[in-house]
Amino acid sequence: MRFRLYHIILIIGLFFSLQGTCSNTGYNERTFDQEQIDEWKNDSDYNYDKVEPPYEKGWLIKAIEAFFEFFSTTVGQVLSIIVIIALILGLFYFISKSDAGFIRNKKDVESIEINFEEHIETIDYVSKIEEALQAGNFRIAVRFLYLDLLKIMSKKNLIKWEVDKTNHEYLREMRNHSLEKDFSRTTFLYEYSWYGDFVISEDTYRNMEPVFKKLNTEINKLN
Repeated sequence: MRFRLYHIILIIGLFFSLQGTCSNTGYNERTFDQEQIDEWKNDSDYNYDKVEPPYEKGWLIKAIEAFFEFFSTTVGQVLSIIVIIALILGLFYFISKSDAGFIRNKKDVESIEINFEEHIETIDYVSKIEEALQAGNFRIAVRFLYLDLLKIMSKKNLIKWEVDKTNHEYLREMRNHSLEKDFSRTTFLYEYSWYGDFVISEDTYRNMEPVFKKLNTEINKLN
């Protein structure tokens, strides 16, 4: 009984003690600075609701996307097929006109076969040049000019002519010779006209011919 009474007295004492403390405790009322609040409202750094502008693509990316988008359409696919066919035909035409191709001009092939079947020293290239000029085949005429030059150089022992030798092998044989540069120039003109697949007009031939004849004359002067 005493124990319960003791607890009741203790609780009543704590109650009055706390009430006295609360009645003596004061507080300070704080207010917000309205100007500071307005300033923060107008500051974009504190505007968390703003929307970032969309990413602007560069012109190159736009062009690439438009390119692939176009070729994904029916018109684009048809156009791509036409371009591929044109490229194939162009490649076929280039091969057919090239000496490395499978299709050659019949007259050119015959001329090559005649030149290789006979020994170079037995061919009268002067007459063949005249025949080519009369036929208007100036490309063949340039070839005969060069072969006639090789024929004379072989006779003068400047080179050793062989049917399967290349022009660059003849150039090496002429290395350090006084006529090396002249021979190099005629070789360039020949390869330009024969292997370059260019149309050789009469004017072009007339400009080339003196170069070959000049070297021909210089070679004939050698002992």
